[in-house]
Amino acid sequence: RKKIIIDELQKTDKPITCKMLAKICDVSRQVIVQDVALLRAEGNDIISTNNGYILNNRIPATAVFKVCHSKDSMADELLTIVDL
Repeated sequence: RKKIIIDELQKTDKPITCKMLAKICDVSRQVIVQDVALLRAEGNDIISTNNGYILNNRIPATAVFKVCHSKDSMADELLTIVDL
């Protein structure tokens, strides 16, 4: 069952309801809640939302911007970044 839950959560980036997981596994919602607790204890980063469970294994997005500024505009640009 735990493998099924992880597999289902990995298939999508949208939350899956406890009710849906219970139906897939043919068990009660309470059993799914207990299984999710065990999966979390095993180190799986499962987040519970209002819309269901989601697996938080996404790599954080990063961006690198390469820019060239004149000496006059450099201070303005750096202060803009600091103000964010």
